[in-house]
Parts: sequence; structure tokens; C-alpha cells
Amino acid sequence: MKFFIKSFIIYLSSFSFDALVSAKESNKIEISVDAQMVEFGDPRSLLIELYGYNNLWADTSATIIRSSKIPVKSLPATISFDVMKNPHLLIKSPSVEDPSQARYYFRVSVDADQDGKICKGDLVTKGHRSYQQIPKLIDIVLIKQKFDCL
Repeated sequence: MKFFIKSFIIYLSSFSFDALVSAKESNKIEISVDAQMVEFGDPRSLLIELYGYNNLWADTSATIIRSSKIPVKSLPATISFDVMKNPHLLIKSPSVEDPSQARYYFRVSVDADQDGKICKGDLVTKGHRSYQQIPKLIDIVLIKQKFDCL
């Protein structure tokens, strides 16, 4: 159950606005999860969560639009992630009437020690980049969690 972790950087890359998901296009997203070579002895759970919120309201909670656990043996990895064509309809608290009011962000984590919690030493995204529309291509780099359990 050994795993090797070199240094990590905090980075969420920019993407092309030509690659945005619209109602007429596919709703499959390709997510490239990057880190400087991480190898796990046994598969670990990589958790991808897509959140949405109403941009017109302050201090409201985000809604989980979609969540998926994928087993990975090493990083970097590229993951396909399906999202419904009108994800703004799933946003609650407060709801979103018009897609232009919606904003989205991704949270990605790997439970490296397999204890069922994201704690110090596990891999996480740092901060959130907000998107007005969900991109079809996204690069996410993970860093080591430096704090106690989330």
C-alpha cells in the first residue's frame, strides 16, 4: 500500500471557449487530472464533483450537479464525465431560471490512504475556478491536502 508523491503545483488551466457544452452538443466532458507521477499499489477512488450555484445571490450554498467515483492506479489520468444537457435545472437554493445565472466549479480528490475521508496527505484541488458554462475539456492539477479532514 505504498504510494509515491513528488511535488505538486496549484494550477487549474484555462480552456478554449470553442469547447463549451451547449444544449445541441454532446454532454461528455474530458477531465485531465494531473500530478507529478503518482503511483498507488492498489486502486484508489478518484472523486469528481461538479457543483452549480446561482450567480445572482450572495452567500448561498452550491448544489452538487453530478458526482462520480472512479478507481485509479496512477496519476496523471484522463477521465470522461457525463453531464446532463441543462445542468442549471438541477441548481437549488436558490434555483436558476436562466442558464446565464448559473456558475459551475469542479472539486476533484483522491483518498490516497483509503480511510474514507479527505485528510492531510490526500490529493485535492486547491480553490475553485468558476465557469459560466461547463467546458468540454478541463485540466485539473491535484496537490497534497495540508489540513485536517474536510
